[in-house]
Amino acid sequence: MMFDRFVKICGITTVDDALFAEQAGANAVGLIFATSTRQISEQSARVIAGAMSESTLTVGVFRGQSDQEIFETLRQVPLRAVQSHSPISQELSNHCRAKGIHVIQAVHNAQMTIGDVDALLIDGAEPGAGQLHAWDWFRDINSDLPMIGAGGLTPDNVQAIIQANRLRGVDCASGVELSPGVKDSEKVAAFISNARRAFEELL
Repeated sequence: MMFDRFVKICGITTVDDALFAEQAGANAVGLIFATSTRQISEQSARVIAGAMSESTLTVGVFRGQSDQEIFETLRQVPLRAVQSHSPISQELSNHCRAKGIHVIQAVHNAQMTIGDVDALLIDGAEPGAGQLHAWDWFRDINSDLPMIGAGGLTPDNVQAIIQANRLRGVDCASGVELSPGVKDSEKVAAFISNARRAFEELL
């Protein structure tokens, strides 16, 4: 399954950081197109996406953009997945499915409407803030979709959070950084290793 034992390193802004994450065992790298201290240009994203192997998902992260703006980014950048922190329309889902692009919906509370998507990203109320959040609410989500945990994860806490919540995927940005958009290779490697160890112990 694509999103089983899934590790994504998000907020990637350089080819070197993307390649290191891939080599360290990440399943995906996240390129943020939403307004953020880690926001990336389409030109830079195109270079990074072109450097990734076929086995690594390049995920475009969006919030507040219209479907048309996302379609235009997909025309410019060879993304393999779209992650939206806004409601996902059926038009967007259909467009991505027609192109073989996975769709991930970020959810911040159990009352959010879930669209026609491939996985859910369980995040805090302020995405990208690096803040831990309560993990009990997501158990009320009525969905069998794979759930990827995000929000305040670090190499030090990822193992315990995976085990406590039986997560099958995790996503980290600020917890493995030297500064916004600049990754710390030791933290990236430790995060991925600790997440993999926790996934194995859940089997």
